[in-house]
Amino acid sequence: MLKLTTPIGMIMLVLLASGCSNSDKSSVTEFVPSQQGAAKTDPIEVELATATQGAFPQQILATGKVVAARQAELAMQVSGYLLELKVKPGQQIQRGDLVAQIDDAELQVTLEGARINLAQAQEQEADLIQQMGGTPGEDSTLSTAMRQTIRTRAKLDQAELDLKSAQQKLTKSKLTAPFSGTVADVKVQAFQNIGLGEVICRLMDPTSFSVDFKLLEGSALKVKTGQPLEVRYPTTSKSLRARITFIDPIVNEQGLVHLQAKITSSTTNLRLFEGQSVEIAIEEPVSDQVIIPKSALVLRSGREVVFSYDTQSQLAKWNYVEVAFENDAYIAIREGIEPGIQVIIDGNLNLSHDAEVVVRD
Repeated sequence: MLKLTTPIGMIMLVLLASGCSNSDKSSVTEFVPSQQGAAKTDPIEVELATATQGAFPQQILATGKVVAARQAELAMQVSGYLLELKVKPGQQIQRGDLVAQIDDAELQVTLEGARINLAQAQEQEADLIQQMGGTPGEDSTLSTAMRQTIRTRAKLDQAELDLKSAQQKLTKSKLTAPFSGTVADVKVQAFQNIGLGEVICRLMDPTSFSVDFKLLEGSALKVKTGQPLEVRYPTTSKSLRARITFIDPIVNEQGLVHLQAKITSSTTNLRLFEGQSVEIAIEEPVSDQVIIPKSALVLRSGREVVFSYDTQSQLAKWNYVEVAFENDAYIAIREGIEPGIQVIIDGNLNLSHDAEVVVRD
Protein backbone atom coordinates (compact mmCIF):
# COMPACT_ATOMS: atom_id res chain seq x y z
CA MET A 1 0.00 0.00 0.00
CA LEU A 2 1.27 3.42 -1.00
CA LYS A 3 1.72 5.85 1.85
CA LEU A 4 0.63 9.42 1.26
CA THR A 5 3.50 10.73 3.33
CA THR A 6 5.98 9.80 0.62
CA PRO A 7 6.83 12.41 -2.04
CA ILE A 8 5.01 10.44 -4.73
CA GLY A 9 1.94 10.11 -2.50
CA MET A 10 1.86 13.83 -1.85
CA ILE A 11 1.94 14.56 -5.56
CA MET A 12 -1.00 12.19 -6.24
CA LEU A 13 -3.01 13.80 -3.42
CA VAL A 14 -2.56 17.25 -4.96
CA LEU A 15 -3.66 16.00 -8.39
CA LEU A 16 -6.80 14.33 -7.00
CA ALA A 17 -7.78 17.48 -5.11
CA SER A 18 -7.33 19.60 -8.22
CA GLY A 19 -9.54 17.27 -10.31
CA CYS A 20 -12.38 17.31 -7.78
CA SER A 21 -12.33 21.09 -7.59
CA ASN A 22 -12.71 21.49 -11.40
CA SER A 23 -15.59 18.99 -11.49
CA ASP A 24 -17.65 20.87 -8.90
CA LYS A 25 -17.24 24.23 -10.70
CA SER A 26 -18.47 23.01 -14.10
CA SER A 27 -21.66 21.54 -12.63
CA VAL A 28 -23.07 24.90 -11.48
CA THR A 29 -22.04 27.23 -14.32
CA GLU A 30 -24.65 28.11 -16.93
CA PHE A 31 -23.70 27.82 -20.59
CA VAL A 32 -23.70 31.23 -22.22
CA PRO A 33 -23.33 31.13 -26.01
CA SER A 34 -20.64 33.36 -27.35
CA GLN A 35 -21.84 36.43 -29.25
CA GLN A 36 -18.61 36.62 -31.19
CA GLY A 37 -18.94 35.57 -34.81
CA ALA A 38 -22.82 35.50 -34.77
CA ALA A 39 -24.26 36.46 -38.21
CA LYS A 40 -26.38 39.59 -38.19
CA THR A 41 -29.65 39.19 -40.18
CA ASP A 42 -30.67 41.83 -42.73
CA PRO A 43 -33.85 43.85 -42.05
CA ILE A 44 -36.96 42.32 -43.60
CA GLU A 45 -38.71 44.32 -46.29
CA VAL A 46 -42.36 45.00 -45.44
CA GLU A 47 -45.36 46.88 -46.77
CA LEU A 48 -47.62 48.97 -44.54
CA ALA A 49 -51.25 50.04 -44.33
CA THR A 50 -52.97 52.30 -41.81
CA ALA A 51 -55.80 51.02 -39.63
CA THR A 52 -58.93 53.08 -40.24
CA GLN A 53 -62.22 53.48 -38.42
CA GLY A 54 -65.58 53.43 -40.17
CA ALA A 55 -68.37 51.27 -41.55
CA PHE A 56 -67.19 47.74 -42.29
CA PRO A 57 -68.76 46.07 -45.36
CA GLN A 58 -69.65 42.74 -43.77
CA GLN A 59 -70.54 40.10 -46.36
CA ILE A 60 -73.39 37.62 -46.29
CA LEU A 61 -72.41 34.73 -48.59
CA ALA A 62 -74.64 32.18 -50.30
CA THR A 63 -74.86 30.00 -53.40
CA GLY A 64 -77.57 30.28 -56.01
CA LYS A 65 -78.79 29.42 -59.50
CA VAL A 66 -79.29 31.63 -62.55
CA VAL A 67 -82.92 31.67 -63.69
CA ALA A 68 -84.85 33.53 -66.36
CA ALA A 69 -87.64 35.25 -64.45
CA ARG A 70 -89.58 35.67 -67.70
CA GLN A 71 -89.85 32.39 -69.57
CA ALA A 72 -92.55 30.23 -71.11
CA GLU A 73 -93.11 26.72 -72.40
CA LEU A 74 -94.38 27.03 -75.96
CA ALA A 75 -96.95 24.32 -76.73
CA MET A 76 -99.14 23.54 -79.74
CA GLN A 77 -102.80 24.36 -79.21
CA VAL A 78 -103.93 21.97 -81.93
CA SER A 79 -102.84 18.44 -82.76
CA GLY A 80 -101.50 17.36 -86.11
CA TYR A 81 -98.49 16.70 -88.28
CA LEU A 82 -95.56 19.03 -87.58
CA LEU A 83 -94.75 20.40 -91.00
CA GLU A 84 -92.15 23.01 -89.97
CA LEU A 85 -89.90 23.59 -86.97
CA LYS A 86 -88.27 26.99 -87.32
CA VAL A 87 -86.13 27.14 -84.16
CA LYS A 88 -83.14 25.46 -82.54
CA PRO A 89 -81.57 25.69 -79.06
CA GLY A 90 -79.80 28.98 -78.38
CA GLN A 91 -81.48 30.81 -81.25
CA GLN A 92 -82.54 34.41 -80.68
CA ILE A 93 -86.05 35.14 -81.97
CA GLN A 94 -88.33 38.16 -81.92
CA ARG A 95 -91.90 38.48 -80.77
CA GLY A 96 -94.25 37.16 -83.47
CA ASP A 97 -91.62 35.00 -85.19
CA LEU A 98 -92.84 31.59 -86.37
CA VAL A 99 -91.73 28.76 -84.08
CA ALA A 100 -93.60 25.76 -85.53
CA GLN A 101 -96.26 25.02 -88.12
CA ILE A 102 -98.79 22.18 -88.10
CA ASP A 103 -99.95 20.90 -91.51
CA ASP A 104 -103.09 23.00 -92.00
CA ALA A 105 -104.55 21.37 -95.16
CA GLU A 106 -107.34 19.71 -93.20
CA LEU A 107 -108.01 22.87 -91.24
CA GLN A 108 -108.28 24.86 -94.45
CA VAL A 109 -110.95 22.39 -95.68
CA THR A 110 -112.82 22.70 -92.39
CA LEU A 111 -112.68 26.47 -92.64
CA GLU A 112 -114.02 26.48 -96.19
CA GLY A 113 -116.87 24.16 -95.16
CA ALA A 114 -117.73 26.50 -92.29
CA ARG A 115 -117.88 29.44 -94.68
CA ILE A 116 -120.26 27.54 -97.02
CA ASN A 117 -122.51 26.54 -94.11
CA LEU A 118 -122.64 30.12 -92.91
CA ALA A 119 -123.61 31.37 -96.40
CA GLN A 120 -126.41 28.79 -96.58
CA ALA A 121 -127.67 29.74 -93.14
CA GLN A 122 -127.70 33.42 -94.14
CA GLU A 123 -129.74 32.62 -97.26
CA GLN A 124 -132.23 30.62 -95.20
CA GLU A 125 -132.50 33.52 -92.77
CA ALA A 126 -133.32 35.92 -95.62
CA ASP A 127 -136.03 33.57 -96.94
CA LEU A 128 -137.63 33.23 -93.52
CA ILE A 129 -137.65 37.03 -93.02
CA GLN A 130 -139.51 37.48 -96.33
CA GLN A 131 -141.98 34.76 -95.40
CA MET A 132 -142.71 36.63 -92.17
CA GLY A 133 -143.34 39.88 -94.12
CA GLY A 134 -140.09 41.50 -93.25
CA THR A 135 -137.27 43.00 -95.27
CA PRO A 136 -133.90 41.16 -95.17
CA GLY A 137 -131.14 43.32 -93.72
CA GLU A 138 -133.52 45.70 -91.87
CA ASP A 139 -133.98 44.99 -88.17
CA SER A 140 -136.88 47.42 -87.77
CA THR A 141 -139.30 45.41 -89.93
CA LEU A 142 -139.64 42.54 -87.44
CA SER A 143 -139.59 42.33 -83.68
CA THR A 144 -136.44 41.32 -81.88
CA ALA A 145 -138.04 38.10 -80.68
CA MET A 146 -139.15 37.19 -84.21
CA ARG A 147 -135.71 37.84 -85.66
CA GLN A 148 -134.10 35.63 -82.97
CA THR A 149 -136.58 32.86 -83.81
CA ILE A 150 -135.64 33.12 -87.48
CA ARG A 151 -131.91 32.96 -86.67
CA THR A 152 -132.48 29.83 -84.61
CA ARG A 153 -134.51 28.14 -87.35
CA ALA A 154 -131.85 29.00 -89.94
CA LYS A 155 -129.13 27.68 -87.56
CA LEU A 156 -127.30 30.94 -88.17
CA ASP A 157 -125.81 31.21 -84.66
CA GLN A 158 -124.31 27.73 -84.92
CA ALA A 159 -122.91 28.44 -88.40
CA GLU A 160 -121.20 31.61 -87.13
CA LEU A 161 -119.69 29.70 -84.18
CA ASP A 162 -118.41 26.94 -86.46
CA LEU A 163 -116.71 29.49 -88.71
CA LYS A 164 -115.09 31.24 -85.76
CA SER A 165 -113.84 27.92 -84.37
CA ALA A 166 -112.38 26.90 -87.75
CA GLN A 167 -110.59 30.26 -88.05
CA GLN A 168 -109.13 29.96 -84.55
CA LYS A 169 -107.88 26.42 -85.17
CA LEU A 170 -106.22 27.54 -88.38
CA THR A 171 -104.56 30.40 -86.55
CA LYS A 172 -103.39 28.03 -83.79
CA SER A 173 -101.73 25.76 -86.33
CA LYS A 174 -98.97 28.38 -86.34
CA LEU A 175 -97.01 28.71 -83.08
CA THR A 176 -95.39 32.12 -82.73
CA ALA A 177 -93.13 33.70 -80.11
CA PRO A 178 -95.10 35.63 -77.44
CA PHE A 179 -92.03 37.77 -76.65
CA SER A 180 -88.44 38.20 -77.81
CA GLY A 181 -85.96 35.79 -76.28
CA THR A 182 -83.67 32.78 -76.51
CA VAL A 183 -84.94 29.33 -77.52
CA ALA A 184 -84.07 26.47 -75.18
CA ASP A 185 -84.88 22.82 -74.56
CA VAL A 186 -86.40 21.97 -77.95
CA LYS A 187 -88.33 18.73 -77.40
CA VAL A 188 -89.62 17.75 -80.87
CA GLN A 189 -88.50 17.28 -84.45
CA ALA A 190 -90.16 18.25 -87.69
CA PHE A 191 -92.33 15.71 -89.54
CA GLN A 192 -93.78 14.00 -86.49
CA ASN A 193 -97.29 13.93 -85.07
CA ILE A 194 -97.87 16.46 -82.30
CA GLY A 195 -100.53 16.11 -79.64
CA LEU A 196 -102.74 18.88 -78.33
CA GLY A 197 -100.82 20.82 -75.69
CA GLU A 198 -97.50 19.14 -76.48
CA VAL A 199 -94.52 21.36 -75.55
CA ILE A 200 -92.30 22.35 -78.47
CA CYS A 201 -89.60 24.33 -76.61
CA ARG A 202 -88.93 26.92 -73.94
CA LEU A 203 -88.44 30.62 -74.59
CA MET A 204 -86.40 32.69 -72.12
CA ASP A 205 -86.08 36.46 -71.98
CA PRO A 206 -82.33 37.15 -71.49
CA THR A 207 -83.07 40.60 -70.09
CA SER A 208 -84.89 38.96 -67.18
CA PHE A 209 -82.01 36.80 -65.91
CA SER A 210 -82.07 36.64 -62.13
CA VAL A 211 -80.50 34.61 -59.35
CA ASP A 212 -82.46 32.31 -57.05
CA PHE A 213 -80.86 31.69 -53.66
CA LYS A 214 -81.63 30.95 -50.03
CA LEU A 215 -80.42 32.53 -46.78
CA LEU A 216 -80.65 31.44 -43.19
CA GLU A 217 -83.45 33.15 -41.33
CA GLY A 218 -81.07 35.38 -39.35
CA SER A 219 -79.25 36.57 -42.48
CA ALA A 220 -82.51 37.13 -44.37
CA LEU A 221 -83.63 39.55 -41.67
CA LYS A 222 -80.60 41.75 -42.42
CA VAL A 223 -81.43 42.33 -46.11
CA LYS A 224 -84.27 44.06 -47.93
CA THR A 225 -85.77 44.30 -51.41
CA GLY A 226 -83.89 46.67 -53.68
CA GLN A 227 -80.58 45.96 -51.92
CA PRO A 228 -77.62 45.48 -54.31
CA LEU A 229 -75.43 42.39 -54.29
CA GLU A 230 -72.61 40.79 -56.24
CA VAL A 231 -72.99 37.63 -58.33
CA ARG A 232 -69.71 35.74 -58.71
CA TYR A 233 -68.68 32.88 -60.98
CA PRO A 234 -66.82 30.22 -58.93
CA THR A 235 -64.46 29.17 -61.74
CA THR A 236 -63.59 32.66 -62.99
CA SER A 237 -62.86 36.12 -61.66
CA LYS A 238 -65.93 37.55 -63.39
CA SER A 239 -68.82 39.01 -61.45
CA LEU A 240 -72.11 40.80 -62.06
CA ARG A 241 -74.23 43.20 -60.07
CA ALA A 242 -77.80 42.36 -59.10
CA ARG A 243 -80.59 43.78 -56.97
CA ILE A 244 -82.95 41.86 -54.67
CA THR A 245 -86.44 41.76 -56.21
CA PHE A 246 -88.31 39.67 -53.64
CA ILE A 247 -87.91 37.99 -50.27
CA ASP A 248 -90.40 35.16 -49.75
CA PRO A 249 -91.87 35.63 -46.23
CA ILE A 250 -91.72 31.90 -45.51
CA VAL A 251 -89.06 29.97 -43.58
CA ASN A 252 -88.79 26.37 -44.76
CA GLU A 253 -88.11 23.32 -42.61
CA GLN A 254 -84.34 23.86 -42.92
CA GLY A 255 -84.63 27.42 -41.59
CA LEU A 256 -84.01 28.96 -45.03
CA VAL A 257 -85.73 31.85 -46.78
CA HIS A 258 -86.09 32.03 -50.59
CA LEU A 259 -84.88 35.21 -52.34
CA GLN A 260 -84.44 36.35 -55.93
CA ALA A 261 -82.26 39.12 -57.34
CA LYS A 262 -82.43 40.53 -60.88
CA ILE A 263 -79.10 40.90 -62.66
CA THR A 264 -78.55 44.57 -63.47
CA SER A 265 -75.10 44.43 -65.09
CA SER A 266 -74.72 44.21 -68.85
CA THR A 267 -74.34 40.60 -69.96
CA THR A 268 -73.26 41.37 -73.52
CA ASN A 269 -69.83 39.80 -73.07
CA LEU A 270 -70.87 37.13 -70.60
CA ARG A 271 -72.99 34.09 -71.40
CA LEU A 272 -75.60 33.06 -68.89
CA PHE A 273 -77.30 29.68 -68.65
CA GLU A 274 -80.50 28.70 -66.89
CA GLY A 275 -79.53 26.69 -63.81
CA GLN A 276 -75.94 27.98 -63.75
CA SER A 277 -74.35 27.85 -60.27
CA VAL A 278 -73.11 31.16 -58.86
CA GLU A 279 -71.96 32.64 -55.58
CA ILE A 280 -73.80 35.50 -53.88
CA ALA A 281 -72.13 38.22 -51.80
CA ILE A 282 -74.31 40.77 -50.02
CA GLU A 283 -72.66 43.67 -48.21
CA GLU A 284 -74.17 44.69 -44.89
CA PRO A 285 -72.32 47.71 -43.41
CA VAL A 286 -71.45 47.55 -39.68
CA SER A 287 -70.68 50.99 -38.26
CA ASP A 288 -67.78 52.14 -36.08
CA GLN A 289 -65.23 49.39 -36.78
CA VAL A 290 -61.41 49.35 -36.86
CA ILE A 291 -60.57 48.12 -40.35
CA ILE A 292 -57.31 46.69 -41.73
CA PRO A 293 -56.42 44.62 -44.82
CA LYS A 294 -56.95 40.89 -44.37
CA SER A 295 -53.34 40.18 -45.36
CA ALA A 296 -52.18 41.79 -42.09
CA LEU A 297 -53.52 38.84 -40.09
CA VAL A 298 -51.22 35.89 -39.34
CA LEU A 299 -51.41 32.94 -36.97
CA ARG A 300 -48.91 32.30 -34.19
CA SER A 301 -49.42 29.16 -32.07
CA GLY A 302 -53.06 29.07 -33.10
CA ARG A 303 -53.72 32.68 -32.15
CA GLU A 304 -54.46 35.64 -34.43
CA VAL A 305 -51.67 38.20 -34.58
CA VAL A 306 -51.14 41.51 -36.39
CA PHE A 307 -47.68 43.09 -36.59
CA SER A 308 -47.59 46.85 -36.23
CA TYR A 309 -44.69 49.09 -37.23
CA ASP A 310 -42.94 51.29 -34.71
CA THR A 311 -41.68 54.34 -36.60
CA GLN A 312 -39.06 55.41 -34.07
CA SER A 313 -37.35 52.06 -33.56
CA GLN A 314 -38.17 50.71 -37.04
CA LEU A 315 -39.15 47.42 -35.41
CA ALA A 316 -42.12 45.11 -35.89
CA LYS A 317 -44.37 44.80 -32.84
CA TRP A 318 -46.43 41.70 -32.10
CA ASN A 319 -50.12 42.33 -31.27
CA TYR A 320 -52.69 39.71 -30.33
CA VAL A 321 -56.03 40.68 -31.90
CA GLU A 322 -59.68 39.65 -31.82
CA VAL A 323 -61.45 39.69 -35.19
CA ALA A 324 -65.05 40.91 -35.24
CA PHE A 325 -65.94 40.59 -38.95
CA GLU A 326 -64.23 39.70 -42.19
CA ASN A 327 -64.81 39.74 -45.93
CA ASP A 328 -62.68 38.86 -48.94
CA ALA A 329 -60.23 41.75 -48.52
CA TYR A 330 -60.60 43.28 -45.04
CA ILE A 331 -61.12 42.44 -41.39
CA ALA A 332 -62.68 44.42 -38.56
CA ILE A 333 -60.68 44.30 -35.33
CA ARG A 334 -62.64 44.19 -32.08
CA GLU A 335 -59.54 44.40 -29.86
CA GLY A 336 -55.75 44.70 -30.28
CA ILE A 337 -55.28 47.48 -32.87
CA GLU A 338 -56.27 51.14 -32.65
CA PRO A 339 -57.19 53.46 -35.54
CA GLY A 340 -54.18 55.22 -37.08
CA ILE A 341 -51.73 52.41 -36.28
CA GLN A 342 -49.55 51.29 -39.18
CA VAL A 343 -49.82 47.53 -39.69
CA ILE A 344 -47.62 45.26 -41.77
CA ILE A 345 -49.54 43.69 -44.66
CA ASP A 346 -46.69 42.09 -46.61
CA GLY A 347 -43.48 40.45 -45.42
CA ASN A 348 -45.15 39.49 -42.14
CA LEU A 349 -45.24 35.70 -42.51
CA ASN A 350 -41.86 35.06 -40.84
CA LEU A 351 -41.70 38.09 -38.54
CA SER A 352 -41.04 37.94 -34.82
CA HIS A 353 -41.53 40.53 -32.10
CA ASP A 354 -39.05 43.40 -32.32
CA ALA A 355 -37.73 42.18 -35.68
CA GLU A 356 -35.88 44.87 -37.58
CA VAL A 357 -37.78 45.83 -40.75
CA VAL A 358 -37.44 48.25 -43.61
CA VAL A 359 -40.48 49.73 -45.34
CA ARG A 360 -40.67 48.94 -49.04
CA ASP A 361 -40.89 51.97 -51.33
